[in-house]
Amino acid sequence: MASNVYVQDISESPDEMRATISTGVSVNHMITILIALFGGWIWQSIGVETLFILSAILGLCNSAYAATIKTKKVII
Repeated sequence: MASNVYVQDISESPDEMRATISTGVSVNHMITILIALFGGWIWQSIGVETLFILSAILGLCNSAYAATIKTKKVII
């Protein structure tokens, strides 16, 4: 969601925005599949505890990055 807001803010036209978001969705899907496979390997090889710790760290990093995205202030 944060990447969509960012793309909407920096894109110069609606066509550019749609192309960028659709490419991003495809790339995110590929990464999600790879992470799921890697997570299954970690679960079987190292243990479930390590998998959940790594997932928590990844979630915190993702949240920290999303918090750095600047948005336009809307005055009501």
